[in-house]
Amino acid sequence: MAVVGANGEPSDDWQQDLAGRLAESVFPLLASLVPKVDLEKVTQALAPGLEALAAAAEAAAASFVGQIEPPVLSPGLLAALERVREQLPVNWPAGIEIEDVTAVIQDDGIPLVWVPPAAVVDEVLDAPDRGARVSVLLSHTDELLRDCRRVLADVNADRLQRQLPLAPRALDAIEQGHHEAAQALAVVVTDATIAGWIIGKFEKLEKQVHFDPEETPFDEWRLKAAVAPLRNFKQRYFAGQGTRPTGLNRQVTVHYAEADHFTKGNALIACLLMTSVLRAFQDFEENTADRPQA
Repeated sequence: MAVVGANGEPSDDWQQDLAGRLAESVFPLLASLVPKVDLEKVTQALAPGLEALAAAAEAAAASFVGQIEPPVLSPGLLAALERVREQLPVNWPAGIEIEDVTAVIQDDGIPLVWVPPAAVVDEVLDAPDRGARVSVLLSHTDELLRDCRRVLADVNADRLQRQLPLAPRALDAIEQGHHEAAQALAVVVTDATIAGWIIGKFEKLEKQVHFDPEETPFDEWRLKAAVAPLRNFKQRYFAGQGTRPTGLNRQVTVHYAEADHFTKGNALIACLLMTSVLRAFQDFEENTADRPQA
């Protein structure tokens, strides 16, 4: 084996041979000089001290947390937050997405203010489409009718007295299995109620009941969200002209009385809408009475 290569440097063969000899003799010698550590014994020896250290740290942390005071909000800010909370519908669950609500009340014409209760509102908003949402409502029919009666018990405004006695009769009818009668009566009560509040043709009503959370003042959210389903309810329809509304519609119910429009779903929505509108106008009357006179 040549030690020196043609270039005068140690040859590759010699370097490889040297490396092999070092690996066989020197490295094992070095390894024997390194003390062997028994990790298990070390862990056992340190355990008591580590446990004591952890206990001390935990006690210190508990003491520190106990000295932290929650942030103190000013009375003015607390009052403002309370006013904001009071403006939201009482039946809306926490964490509700206003975009989802807007789609349901305006596109589907399903009322979500004052009724139904929060748990049902959650289910309705989670449903994938209008058909599924109506199915959710129908699955809670008995609960929703009880909720309607509870909400109507708070309605007593003078301007609503002519229609108010008929509202429980619509609920009676649907409870007794006469959903067609319930739908007809609830639609008539709702239509008569809004006639004295929103006057004018459909185009005017459509503009007045439109709910845009970005443009509507916050203190009007509850009222505007309650009447938003009236757009679908009052949508114009003339037989033989255009597609007939599938959702609850006053025109189809009153002027055409087409039997297949009188469904259990439409009847229940009619009762919910009647209740929501009556309670919304009661709310409007109460708020108007509370305002200071100019």
